[in-house]
Amino acid sequence: METGGATLPRLLNAAAFGGFIAVVGFVAGYEATVQLRSFIGPMIRVQGIAVGSRASFEAMNRALAVNGLKPVIDSTFPLAEAAAAFRHMQAGAHFGKIAITL
Repeated sequence: METGGATLPRLLNAAAFGGFIAVVGFVAGYEATVQLRSFIGPMIRVQGIAVGSRASFEAMNRALAVNGLKPVIDSTFPLAEAAAAFRHMQAGAHFGKIAITL
């Protein structure tokens, strides 16, 4: 997950072959200089994600609380078994959230 422009080159270097980078903000600025081979060689996907405003987030949380809505938890994994949690997600057999606990 990338939170801002200037750090994108470092994240591209750290991503695994076939990796995915979600860009969710601009904490480190609006610009980044990257070499195109950083995307093409390791086949990395980069996608921007809109998260909305703080006011919308707070309104959503109030609506969840008022209506008693809670997320559906499919399964939980301790942090030591994070790899198993990702394999479970990759299998696509889950319904709801997969949580990793500390």
